Amino acid sequence: MHRIIRFITGERAPLFRGGSGHVRRSMKSALVITLLQAGSISAIGAANAQESFTVEDSIELARFSDPYPRGRGEAKLNISPDGRYLAVVTTRGVIASDQLESKLLIFDLSGLAKGGKSFEPDSFQPIRSVTVSGKVRVYAGDYGSLISSVKWGSRPGAIYYLAEAEGGRRDLYRLNVDKDRSPERISDGKSGVASFGERSGRLVFASIPPYVERPGVPDTRQVNASAYDITGANMAQLIVPQQWDKIGQMNPDLYILAADGGPSLVGPISGAGMYPAKYTELLDPAISQDGRHAIVLATAPASPPEWQNYERIPGATLATGPATEEGVRPHFSWPIIYAIADLEKGTFEPLANAPITQLLGYRDLPAASWSEDGKWVVITGLYHPLKANGDHAKKDRRPCAVAIVEVANKGFSCLLESRSGLNDKPFEYVSGVRFIGKAQLEVMWSAKGAAATRLVYERKNKQWNKVPAAAALAEKAPAKLDIVLKQDFNVPPALWLKQAGKPDQFLWTPTPDVDLSKSAVAKEFVWSDSTGHQWKGTLLTPPGYERGVKYPLIVQTHSGYIPNEFFTDGAFTSGYAGRPLADAGFVVLQMHNRSETWMTDQEIPAFQAGLDAAIDKLADMGLVDAARVGLIGFSRTAHHVRSVLVRSPDRYAVAAITDGIDHSYMQELIWNNGEAPVVYGTQPYGPGLKKWMEEAPGFNLHRVKAPLMVTAITLGSVLMEWEVYASLKLQGKPVTFLYIPDGQHVLQNPLERLASQGTTFDWFRFWLQGVEDNSPDKAGQYESWRSMRSKACAANQVSQALC
Repeated sequence: MHRIIRFITGERAPLFRGGSGHVRRSMKSALVITLLQAGSISAIGAANAQESFTVEDSIELARFSDPYPRGRGEAKLNISPDGRYLAVVTTRGVIASDQLESKLLIFDLSGLAKGGKSFEPDSFQPIRSVTVSGKVRVYAGDYGSLISSVKWGSRPGAIYYLAEAEGGRRDLYRLNVDKDRSPERISDGKSGVASFGERSGRLVFASIPPYVERPGVPDTRQVNASAYDITGANMAQLIVPQQWDKIGQMNPDLYILAADGGPSLVGPISGAGMYPAKYTELLDPAISQDGRHAIVLATAPASPPEWQNYERIPGATLATGPATEEGVRPHFSWPIIYAIADLEKGTFEPLANAPITQLLGYRDLPAASWSEDGKWVVITGLYHPLKANGDHAKKDRRPCAVAIVEVANKGFSCLLESRSGLNDKPFEYVSGVRFIGKAQLEVMWSAKGAAATRLVYERKNKQWNKVPAAAALAEKAPAKLDIVLKQDFNVPPALWLKQAGKPDQFLWTPTPDVDLSKSAVAKEFVWSDSTGHQWKGTLLTPPGYERGVKYPLIVQTHSGYIPNEFFTDGAFTSGYAGRPLADAGFVVLQMHNRSETWMTDQEIPAFQAGLDAAIDKLADMGLVDAARVGLIGFSRTAHHVRSVLVRSPDRYAVAAITDGIDHSYMQELIWNNGEAPVVYGTQPYGPGLKKWMEEAPGFNLHRVKAPLMVTAITLGSVLMEWEVYASLKLQGKPVTFLYIPDGQHVLQNPLERLASQGTTFDWFRFWLQGVEDNSPDKAGQYESWRSMRSKACAANQVSQALC
């Protein structure tokens, strides 16, 4: 299906699908948003409050994509440098067409800037709109977006963005807000754009050549026309060779052009080997103020042996050796470095001879910023350069969170060591860096659950020293309105105007028709486990909750507790259906992770301690029936769920897992990613096999009593999940297997989400409430499940609470 990119002025809000499955439009006055005491947000429905929030509602809900609201209860928006315009991106799913619909919306702020004007809820509307419709293939946030990387240009009224096209290619566009013209495509429409930057009239972007499908097994030696030597190959090379080969061909070229001089290209720059695009996308080219140089991420020309001495999280690997002549490096483990491109000479060289730390498990995302005079560059998330065959002190092997590089001589100074490793306590990370003038540097240092701390450094006497934040130089910049994105557990995000000495003023929301006053109520839930560790999560109670009624409980696992985030699905979309389940009569708890225990022998015990303590507290409160508990696991926490089903089979009644790992024997043999041997402290052969047989879930599935729904996303995931499914099936236990061939790990396209989230919803209602959907197209599903239940109950294979 072809993508549609059209220019629209004054486009209205989308339709919203109601709980009955029929498309409806609420009254124009259906949503009034006001501020309550303590600054919370409340939505008051004036008419037609919907009875329940469904999976379909979640899919078709218009959400902010830029600014990305997850984890930020209040965030500043994308205002043009001159303060005249505001840009936002929204995205919704359209089930009827199985497409996403993303919109770039431009708002004129001139009326607000004059002050003294009150706005009715519908009066602040976009003056320009660009819509892109289609299926998403490139990950751009947990709820997807076909429009990404929106940036205002240095020329007044110019804005740049990437729009996803057929097959996942992203094209670079420029829109001139001041002119009544359609957006102009800058890239060639054949090669995709991984990242871009613009400054001082110079535009730089990394372009990915079109994929050319090749026969055979990629990255292996062909013996003859009928055979291949696959020694050392990954299973993915054999099962999904085209997907593997496509990644191997993603070697972006670096192009340069004048930002306002038309589409003629100057480049590509020689030597700019930037494989793989996955990492190129992490950093947009950072262009110097004079437009002569750019900092980008690039492939290391070689991976010297001394780099193996860097500290890393357990199981993380870094390839070693020289780059191959063909430019194909080992996938995902080949080192990535910061590089500097001379945009005048067309040359390209390393900025610092050290890899980025994200490859080895640290979470300081790459960022780069130039000083005003172009003499210094600040970069984040990389290691110290090491000398060959030298003694490397521990501090030099540690990852660096923030480093300063003197451009002329590549002099390297680490200002802050990283605290963003998996097991770091406290976990802290860099959330932003930038220069203030010629000799001051601002670092935003963040920690979980706390506001970012502003650190200021100043260069004096040839040293960068920390100074009080109050000593930061005043900056000359156009005065801008303070417009923010606000949301609450039970209220969708909206734009608000902050005014000194006055109440904040509501401006605009993409969901004017949504009224959840009759939906479940979400709130923070705090509890402690037997070790004294305090946990936080989001707890949803059903509409019309009655004291004394013990409701079935669904516990959704993974990194899902985000303070004050509008709660719809939970941590992710794949297999989660938090608010729809709560509206159907469940109590729902979204747990958070204890990632500091991951890759240790405490990972599962710590998870189970928190899980069981939450169940016990909710049961003691008289809120839930401890005999009717369902678990949802995704990705890494699929391993957590599988493990506790084995460890405590009578504790959990029903479960669902999606696209996850399990640290079992079959997965280790197929993928050999090295994690499980670290967790178990031994290899799965010889004397170590005994410990694997005792602890790996795959060897102990005979203990499982909970009916299990398994979901695989892509063919490779089928292999990942096959051991648990096949074993339970062989034992005649209740298990169902959902396969989504073309989905992403975090599902985003409407019908894929509907299959995953909708089937999860049906699975728990069937087992824990005895409720079936009477839709004719689901008759086969329930016939199969009823047969499972009948046999399992007769054989005493499941909890009798389900029979």
